[in-house]
Amino acid sequence: ATPNLEKYTGLFSDTLTPEQAEFLDRFGSVFKMGQVSPCVALNHIFYNWGHRFLYTYDELIAALERAGFKQIIPVSVGESYHDALRGIEQHWKFYGVEMNDYETLVVEASKECL
Repeated sequence: ATPNLEKYTGLFSDTLTPEQAEFLDRFGSVFKMGQVSPCVALNHIFYNWGHRFLYTYDELIAALERAGFKQIIPVSVGESYHDALRGIEQHWKFYGVEMNDYETLVVEASKECL
């Protein structure tokens, strides 16, 4: 699970969708910042959560493929095809299910064992 860069860059459009506006409102409320700009939201999620790289779906797939992963499948936050992996992502406890579902990108990938 990682922040979805496409969701954050979408916040920079001239007209926000209701979902995008709600995300920014929640973001400002949760982090006690009041009204926030897309720039502040993007920088906050990057620097204050220790990220070194933010991925788009395509970039994440390419990185996983370069690392030898196969069968790369998008999944919903908290879901998995493997029982042991369900519910591992816990950021929703901090900022709520709606924010987490909006901004989180999750894929499952597997490697063949030698």
